[in-house]
Amino acid sequence: MQRFDVAIVGAGLAGLTLARQLVRETDKSVAILERRPAPSDRPKVGESTVQLAGYYLSRVLGLERLLFDEHYLKYNLRFYWPAEGLSGDAFEHYSQCYLRRISNLCSFQIDRGRFEQSLYEELSREPQVTLVAAVEGLDVTIQPGSTPHQVHFQHNGEVEQFEATWLVDASGRRRLLQKKLGLQQKSPVRHGASFLWVEGNVDIERLTARSHRATRLDPRRSEVGHMPLWMATNHFMGEGWWLWVIPLRQRTSLGLVFDHRVVEFSEVSSADRLLDWVDTHLPLFSSDLRARTVIGHAGFRDYAYDTRLSLSPDRWAATGEAARFSDPLYSPGSDLIALHNTMIVDCIERDSSDDLTVLCRRREALLQALHDAYLPSYHRSYDALGDAETFAMKYGWELAIYFAFYVFPFINDLFSEDRFLPAFLRRFAQLGQLNANVQALVSGYFQWKKQQGMTAGPIVDFELSKLAPVRRAERCFYRVGIDADTARSILDEQLAGLEEFSRFLVAHVAAVVLDRAAAKRDRGFVAALNLEAPDFDRAALEKLWSQHADGEEATWSFDTTALDLFHQPAAPLATHRKAGG
Repeated sequence: MQRFDVAIVGAGLAGLTLARQLVRETDKSVAILERRPAPSDRPKVGESTVQLAGYYLSRVLGLERLLFDEHYLKYNLRFYWPAEGLSGDAFEHYSQCYLRRISNLCSFQIDRGRFEQSLYEELSREPQVTLVAAVEGLDVTIQPGSTPHQVHFQHNGEVEQFEATWLVDASGRRRLLQKKLGLQQKSPVRHGASFLWVEGNVDIERLTARSHRATRLDPRRSEVGHMPLWMATNHFMGEGWWLWVIPLRQRTSLGLVFDHRVVEFSEVSSADRLLDWVDTHLPLFSSDLRARTVIGHAGFRDYAYDTRLSLSPDRWAATGEAARFSDPLYSPGSDLIALHNTMIVDCIERDSSDDLTVLCRRREALLQALHDAYLPSYHRSYDALGDAETFAMKYGWELAIYFAFYVFPFINDLFSEDRFLPAFLRRFAQLGQLNANVQALVSGYFQWKKQQGMTAGPIVDFELSKLAPVRRAERCFYRVGIDADTARSILDEQLAGLEEFSRFLVAHVAAVVLDRAAAKRDRGFVAALNLEAPDFDRAALEKLWSQHADGEEATWSFDTTALDLFHQPAAPLATHRKAGG
């Protein structure tokens, strides 16, 4: 019977990247078992990465050249809404929200099938790694303590068995270990998805009747910039739904994600039904997509789930979709793979020299906290996706958290630093309550705007770095190689800035609801605002104003006028209409 230090079930993105990390950082022997014959280049969902995963794949795993040679550098995340009074059948009819400057931490649009093929081929040449594909009847026997686990399977008609000190489930949505051990747990997120791939590059800027020259010289370039927008993960937004457009080599991935309260899965359950839905709600795509060949289609009626445990001192773990999945809105799937893999490698590497029970408990607490922090964004304020202003508030807030509390510790290897984690988790818990309140704020504000008929406004181009807390958090990318004490000080600064940011968001909402710009500049009123339960009742806010406004200037550490752009008079329609010639 063959014996390995680590057996990984599944040769998808999670399992292959874990094996790559183990090869680079340890001397452990690794077996990978895969039920498919081998990874193929077929289309596979989950192509978009953001900064944390981009850093993990390119720098931690050393795959930078592969990513640049075979996949697209990504131009951030960008978001679009149809403007009031326009038909929505041309790209220039849409408001935009974005980061104009490409991130200093590269992220990529990954053709998953092709990427997994390349990784598989590289690992097949590693002496530490044994790859066994086309296995059947795979099952595992989990042993407690230090007794090796057993992996049973059939290969080439023969019954085989491996032993492994560590067993890692990377089997994806089959979730081998979670089901075997009864660890499945429901997620509060109840969303579905339907997605397809089409041949060729869907260039969103060409979805117009304007001439190439008119598009190139559009005055909006002053704000939007000149980078090819098709390189972004582009999101077309509505209340409780969004459509992604992701460029890949020789094809484009498109997918609708939706709250079941606004879209029924049956409406979009096939490629034709999905295209019909897009024709109705986003007519700018109609003529382009109908002329393309659909390569493949798939979907999930309900895609989110959780687990009670993903990392055990009994020397088993789960990573990727074999562990937990929340929502694809901000492309977090590969981030979670990076986080899980890094914690798993840390425990495997330190197995013999540390108290494994304590080590696994701490790493699992971190993984659970980082996952759970996403959830209010998805199940409390998905409606706010339907308005450019409320989404700019929501995403600006979430970006500042992500840059400072996810990316910054990860690029400094701080999540594997025992001196850092207790203080981090305390600060993260404080941030958790703030986040829940802000998510309630933007959802409540969206519903108020909807009642007032204010959600469909004129065209606005909003650059998210106009929000100072976003700029400040992004500067953390340049704080590298620091110790735990310095890191804690940096996070204290960021937490204080986020507390001020949350108060500003409440004050901005109050100023709009009261139609009183002075509300966010009045010291007494701003200090009296309830950050835990913002009240959108105009009479209550008027009472608060009459009781606490003192005419003194409120002190802010940043410009509080950035969001006023959403309440400026509309630009002349001629600037945005379709132009021929």
